[in-house]
Amino acid sequence: MKNVIKFITIILKSIKLFYTLIVIILSLTIFCNSSEKKEENDMGIDLEKKLFFIAQEFVKIKSPEEANDPKYRLILEDKGNHWRVIYMLPDDMIGGGPIVLIDKKTLKVIRMLHGQ
Repeated sequence: MKNVIKFITIILKSIKLFYTLIVIILSLTIFCNSSEKKEENDMGIDLEKKLFFIAQEFVKIKSPEEANDPKYRLILEDKGNHWRVIYMLPDDMIGGGPIVLIDKKTLKVIRMLHGQ
């Protein structure tokens, strides 16, 4: 009888350990997934601001008259291995603005073009 009670005690401890491990694993999975999503969202917003800042600083040097012109709105495009920051004029205006290409890996300006 003592052996049976000992055996049942061991099984119950194993089951308790098993459920404890399941709870820990589930908690870690939920925590990691929520952290990744938050990090992606934060990085997207921060990255966009950073790219706009890099483009604006470069345009200030190369084309200072257009750098702070309020008529432009900045548009960000993903072009695979680089980002394209476009200074877009309003629809009712004719012409173009600076287009700044920024390397994705280094975040360095590759070059600046001027749209037509």
